[in-house]
Amino acid sequence: MEDPNANEPEGRYNLRSNGLRREHVADKCINRAGWINIMASNRLEPCIKLPLENDVLEDIVEKTKDWALMHGACMRSKSNFSKDSLQIAPFVLLPSTFPRKEFNKAVKIQTILNELVHKVAHDYEFLSTNLKSTIEVDKFTGKLFEIYETVRKEGLAQTLNLGLFRSDYLVHSAANNYIKQVEINTIASSFGGICTHIPNQHRYVLQELGHGDMLKNVIVFV
Repeated sequence: MEDPNANEPEGRYNLRSNGLRREHVADKCINRAGWINIMASNRLEPCIKLPLENDVLEDIVEKTKDWALMHGACMRSKSNFSKDSLQIAPFVLLPSTFPRKEFNKAVKIQTILNELVHKVAHDYEFLSTNLKSTIEVDKFTGKLFEIYETVRKEGLAQTLNLGLFRSDYLVHSAANNYIKQVEINTIASSFGGICTHIPNQHRYVLQELGHGDMLKNVIVFV
């Protein structure tokens, strides 16, 4: 096939190619800068003025670790397991701001999602049809489905079922303040017990930093 650039001087052809590459890189930089600006504009304001002074930060971190140890926000190490020792569960020092209306919406939606997951879990035809291709290539899902089928064949021993679900949300836009669901987990819910301590831990941190007036905004579930 004839090269459409065959009659062009070599130097001109190379310059044109380099120019295209430079233009492409410039476009990528502009696009990246645009996304950074969008991300920055969508950030919610911190609950208190930041950054903290270094000495204040170091002091409150150590105090919060002690609080976590005393109130059960801990876990045993899987890699260095010892029944005589605990390690502090990873935590965020300060609570994140979140629109109250959208938070309450997420709480109300959760009961509907709980019922949905429960019904799906008991719909054998739906699960076997939709997971057919997945269990053939994913060993983890395949093993879970094998257990599911075994239990189904043997018959359920319990009359009641308990589900531990974790539903993740992010604020879609700081300007509009509405949430979008990221995912719902029926397995990665092992911190369900530990996370109940975090609101009180955040209340402790705010109190220690002199922001007791903000405690009313940290919702604690009983």
